[in-house]
Amino acid sequence: MGLLFSLLILLASCSQDNNDPTPANEQPQTVTLTIDLEDAYTRAISETADNTISRLLMQVIDNDTPGKVEELTLSSGSTATKQLSLYPSRSYTFLFWADDGKSYTYTDDLTNIALSGTPTGTQAEIAYAAGQEWDKTATINITLKHAVSKVTLKTTTSVNDDNTLTLTVPHAVTGYNVQTGTAIGTTKEYKHSITTSTITGATETSPKELFSFYVLAADELQTLTIESEKGETTVPANLSGGKHIILTGDIGSLTKYHEQPTAASITVTVGDWGDPQELPFGGKDELTDATTASASLQGTGTETDPYRITSAADLLHYLQNSDTYAASDKYAQLYTDIDITDSDWTPINMSGTFDGGGHTIGGTLESSVSGDNDRLIGLFNEVYGTVRNLNVSADLTVSGSYSGQYGYDQFGGVAASVERNGTVTQCSYSGTLTVSTTMTGGGDLATWIGGIAGMSNGTISYCTFSGTIDVTSASATSIYVKGIVGRTYGTYTENDDSKGTIIQ
Repeated sequence: MGLLFSLLILLASCSQDNNDPTPANEQPQTVTLTIDLEDAYTRAISETADNTISRLLMQVIDNDTPGKVEELTLSSGSTATKQLSLYPSRSYTFLFWADDGKSYTYTDDLTNIALSGTPTGTQAEIAYAAGQEWDKTATINITLKHAVSKVTLKTTTSVNDDNTLTLTVPHAVTGYNVQTGTAIGTTKEYKHSITTSTITGATETSPKELFSFYVLAADELQTLTIESEKGETTVPANLSGGKHIILTGDIGSLTKYHEQPTAASITVTVGDWGDPQELPFGGKDELTDATTASASLQGTGTETDPYRITSAADLLHYLQNSDTYAASDKYAQLYTDIDITDSDWTPINMSGTFDGGGHTIGGTLESSVSGDNDRLIGLFNEVYGTVRNLNVSADLTVSGSYSGQYGYDQFGGVAASVERNGTVTQCSYSGTLTVSTTMTGGGDLATWIGGIAGMSNGTISYCTFSGTIDVTSASATSIYVKGIVGRTYGTYTENDDSKGTIIQ
């Protein structure tokens, strides 16, 4: 059963000073205020437990002038009603905040609710908010909604005991503005950790909960990290207020099998509490000829707010507008695995920063490069900026012919070439790169082929190659082929090609 809030009436003053715009002969209107508390008492910190609140705050803004914050008295019931006297010529906004009475503080009004300094700094507790303007009707209906988001982690596989399991929210915040209905304040990283107990009998159809917690977060897509001593995985999610984010997947592999689950093994369900809906996330998205590009990308392209690529449609928009998104001062980040199927792949140049976020681009790419004496093919073309944290498993096939005295082919799994001041770091290639090109004419004809890049004048560092390069059908005056980079004139640091195969 919910609680009935017995409200103290907030009456407009009968006295008026010389600056009061209310007409002298205007009579106040009796208005009935009804607060619906039912939604505020749905599922709380676990899937089954209920949670109550002990404090309700109310504030009235009268003609843009904030009134005093009142703490209202609680009694039993699920709705509360109160009659107020309001002047029709004035504007009124009603603000409400409900919490446990100890986790949040406020000063003069409800536009700057703040966490009260809990030991973790950004640990939120259950809280509800509502803000509504008077529309001059005789009744005002107020519904309190969750101000915080709820995050639940579930496993579909058995979990061993005595493992430390941590979920990290990189952008939790410390406050809330009831009037705008937005999370505000200082951005901090929040880590929620538990020591696991043994869980058995969890399946895909009957997952079991590991933990839930509340968090204040702005309306943005951010990367959550799930980790233990055995490994980690990342998943994108938007934790804006009032949402219930349920992360479900093979968490047992972090504790039992000593393997790292992929982001594709984690399903994200998000919706209003009590009304979840499935998002198209949890597996690889596919970019095909039928894909329609997104209208725009989230983010502003800065290092702290990069362009966000969350789907194949987003990636297509990014590729089609690379002059804007891949410019030298722009940042973009990938938030999901994507498979590309393209029979005529044309790579883009990269002058900005492309962060793969640890995700994978796979699929099948084909390109014909006939008739050009400087031919470059890779997932990216020439890298003048930075490509980082990206896994490429796409099978790339390059075919074509050239006849002349001079020519230089550059083919790579991640980039055709890394130019001076360009960087490819912490990337991997695990696909198959097949080159069947011919260069004839008797002059200086060279083909440079690498799992990461064909040629580099820049920096390649901390990259790995575990795929296959097949050059049995390639011909030129000279062919340079290696697991990481076919030929390098730049910086080469801590790269590993020991797990790959080259077929010549």
